Amino acid sequence: MAEETPEFQVVAKEFKEFNDKMRDPLVVGAMLNRLSEERRSTNLLLKEIHEKLERITSRLGALEENRGNSPKEAIREIFLSDVDERMVAFVKSKGRANAEEVQKEFGYKNRNAASARLNALWKQGVMTKKLAGRTAFFTITLIVPKAGPKVPTTEGSSQDVSFD
Repeated sequence: MAEETPEFQVVAKEFKEFNDKMRDPLVVGAMLNRLSEERRSTNLLLKEIHEKLERITSRLGALEENRGNSPKEAIREIFLSDVDERMVAFVKSKGRANAEEVQKEFGYKNRNAASARLNALWKQGVMTKKLAGRTAFFTITLIVPKAGPKVPTTEGSSQDVSFD
């Protein structure tokens, strides 16, 4: 057998000491406790990562719904008819509404008319639509101005102009 190098002797000695320590139940218990703590810490970290991923996925979904709009279209002001403004106010006051509720509130003869009006507001970006089974619920996504367009003043600011 070849002569052992000093490095090998050091490693062999450390291995023997480690092997002896592993026979002590107290050392094994301490290692298992530490392993359990690390696992708990890792699980909490993974939970936080998962929650952040869910928020990112939700935001991405909202962006994908509006992906057909250019940035200028997303910023543009939307002017609505009186009926649409009342419908937006109704949905805003309730927090969310479906076509059946709008039909009853505004006296539409059938749900299709209310649904078409809500979907038109959704396509304009005024409302968001979420499905719960076969029912679509609408919520407000942006504030719709009631005054006319903003006209620049000489000081560089702008003021509302009404065409009443």
